[in-house]
Amino acid sequence: MDIAPSSPDPVSNTGPSPSDLLTPSNAGPTMVAPETAPSVNGQTAKESTRQAASTQAAAPDSTVNQVAEPKATPEGSPKATPLGTDAVVRQALNTLGAAPSGSQAPNPDSSPAASRVQAPGDAPVATASPQPEPELKQAPGSSAGQNPDKSPERKQDGQVEKSACATCGGFHGHLDGHVFTCQAGCASGNCIPGRPPCNLPLNECDTVVGSFLTNLYQCICCPDPCYEPKWEPAAYASLFADYARPRTVTRLRYDNLEDMTQPDRNQFWINNVTPSRLPRRPISNLFARLQQVYIYQEAAGPHGSLFVEYPYRQINQSWAPTQAGFGDVNFGIKSLLFDCEMLQIAFQLRTFMPSGNFKDNLGNGQFAIDPSILTSLKLGPETYFQGQFGNWVPLGGPGGQSRIAGGIFYWFMSLNQVLCCMTPDSPLIATLEMDGWSFQNGGFIPTILPSGMIPHPIPHDSGISFFNIGPGLRQSICNRVDFGGAITWATNSADHWAQPWFRFEVRFLF
Repeated sequence: MDIAPSSPDPVSNTGPSPSDLLTPSNAGPTMVAPETAPSVNGQTAKESTRQAASTQAAAPDSTVNQVAEPKATPEGSPKATPLGTDAVVRQALNTLGAAPSGSQAPNPDSSPAASRVQAPGDAPVATASPQPEPELKQAPGSSAGQNPDKSPERKQDGQVEKSACATCGGFHGHLDGHVFTCQAGCASGNCIPGRPPCNLPLNECDTVVGSFLTNLYQCICCPDPCYEPKWEPAAYASLFADYARPRTVTRLRYDNLEDMTQPDRNQFWINNVTPSRLPRRPISNLFARLQQVYIYQEAAGPHGSLFVEYPYRQINQSWAPTQAGFGDVNFGIKSLLFDCEMLQIAFQLRTFMPSGNFKDNLGNGQFAIDPSILTSLKLGPETYFQGQFGNWVPLGGPGGQSRIAGGIFYWFMSLNQVLCCMTPDSPLIATLEMDGWSFQNGGFIPTILPSGMIPHPIPHDSGISFFNIGPGLRQSICNRVDFGGAITWATNSADHWAQPWFRFEVRFLF
């Protein structure tokens, strides 16, 4: 209820004193700012206005009284002068700016009479309906801060279950499978959000073979949903085995095969050992040295690639002059069959074309296909096994000889170990290279007769194998380029491809 002015006494708090006339406490929230407009110290405009009015009514020496002092009459009694709307607004703004920053909020229990006193000329403003009392006593958002559990934004839906597996057995029955109900099921961490349930063996494995088979089973049946395929330099560091993961690569390779005692075996490397002119006596100690440079280009997608390889060859023969020129071109495809963090398996098909001059032994003179399986297996954090298993099959051609040509089953294996890292993404990798060649049929010419005739019978290759072993080293730089070399020796000094076999290469990775 508003209190009417009863006396012009400037000291009385119930009369129309100058401070009451100049204080916009009743019109401030309506004329100055919206109800929820924040002011300094997090208070609303209405609260700051009322706070300033209460402070001024209690202290006669306030800033408002000092501003109203020039309006006093010469006799010392102030004269109440009605203020316009613009003046009230300006005065309210000045009052808000002059209010102390550390003033406390008004006491809700104190009488609001001083802040509700109206001037006679402010009737239109006084007709405005006051705001509800709870909003004057409490700043917006205070209730949410006092009781956050009752906020609409924090309300929890009881129908939503957490994506955890600690209690998943309680929501399933035996018809859903033993993985949900057995003690070693999803409660042991085998149930992962985003992946189907994994039915692991019930018994824990305490052997190397058992742990390997269990991990392999999880890799195949329970793949990690967060696994992201990437190129691991240590997983594809072998110098002899082809890598399983398709990638766009440009490779330069150099091979040096020393002391080839059976160079024409199965017509794999060269066509034959026919001399340029007939010897006067039989030549039985046949050998050759083969040097070859390859340019290899692969264009890859996420799960497959195409590649082509073109060699340049120089061969030093004991029965003929040295020859040099381009060899047989080969090309093929690669397809990634299985990919997880532990194991990658790919299929590769390589086709050979008789593009080299086989009469000079720059090629073997026949078409051939070479299907193979490429693998990479992770044995430890920085240890990998890399392998290639294939079969070289001759198809015949202009220089093919049925009595010599034959199929070869071969394998390459490599144990790769990171030795050190120059930088976190530039590892130095050591490799232990092993390769084997098992001849299925075919043969070779052991001796050159003076008549030029092929000796009979020709030694057949069925049941004969070559083995080689040696170390290698590869340096990877920022997963963009790598280079390295390897050397292998034959385990049999009499029957072998080369003794030794050098290989060096550099790869540019895209």
